[in-house]
Amino acid sequence: MTITQESVGVPVVDISAFRTGDEADKQRVAEVVDQACSSLGFLIVSGHGVPLDLINRMHDVTQRFFDLPFQRKVLAKSSKSKGGAPGYRPVASSAAARSLTRPDAPPDLKEAFAVFPLYADDSDYYRREEALNLFQPNIWPDEPTDFRPTCEEYYAAMTDFGNLLLRIFARALRVPENYFDSLVDKAVSNINLINYPVQEHAPDQGQFGIGEHTDFGTFTMLHKDEGSAGLQVLGSGGEWIDVQQIPGTYIVNIGDLLSRWTNDHWVSTLHRVISPIRATVKEGSRHLSVVFFHNTNYDALIRPIPTCVSPERPAKYEPILSGEHRRIKRQKTHY
Repeated sequence: MTITQESVGVPVVDISAFRTGDEADKQRVAEVVDQACSSLGFLIVSGHGVPLDLINRMHDVTQRFFDLPFQRKVLAKSSKSKGGAPGYRPVASSAAARSLTRPDAPPDLKEAFAVFPLYADDSDYYRREEALNLFQPNIWPDEPTDFRPTCEEYYAAMTDFGNLLLRIFARALRVPENYFDSLVDKAVSNINLINYPVQEHAPDQGQFGIGEHTDFGTFTMLHKDEGSAGLQVLGSGGEWIDVQQIPGTYIVNIGDLLSRWTNDHWVSTLHRVISPIRATVKEGSRHLSVVFFHNTNYDALIRPIPTCVSPERPAKYEPILSGEHRRIKRQKTHY
């Protein structure tokens, strides 16, 4: 089991041995994942176990939804005046760069569709005041007719993939593999489908498909159209590195919460998406992303994992509830 390095500088890690191998195989996977997460904070993961047919169907239904006329897409928009709601989100309804680096950043040139957690019931956990915004009922479009069942199937598969990554992460951090289990059994993870419309002219200075930001939650699992450009991650030398979609893989990046949890042993790295410009893209090319934002339970107390704290590396952060961390971050980004 080895870590390979693409020319763009993003590590590529095959995790299949963790699913099928012995203890030595699992340990080797954990070690190379730790190396990737503590350097760039981005890795390209193969051997994940998500069926290719499901990935293709998810992209297909995403494309067919965004190809609908605006008047039909907007029927699936929440009535809430600001973001942080399920359903359709028009172009320029958020500005990711406002969450961290540029409080006056212009809006992002993307449209999106958010799928909130699917399993909420009438128990107390889901009915507390702090849970109401996190478990809003999903808004499903009437078309495509296979949109909802495909999203539900995909959500389940990505939850399984996320649980696999958490077991790898736990071993990499030298804690029991089930360390995170009780903190993610009622998680507030979301699907975010994103379309970056082709721009007829170059955007204004400082405006992007998504401006520079770090992700808020534990980690992100991204699958974008193969061959599409745009995603860039900030390298350690201050250079922007292009990240390409490799067939059969997912792009995974560490979020703010996991970075905080590991006492910054793992890094949540700035990244952005450059808008496609008509003069630079092939006719008919797509620029779509299917994103799964993994999060913990909203009442999970996040404090540095003991193995990430030492006399030489004291705890850098006060404990915070996951839901409060998310609320602070999100309220800055949506109009």
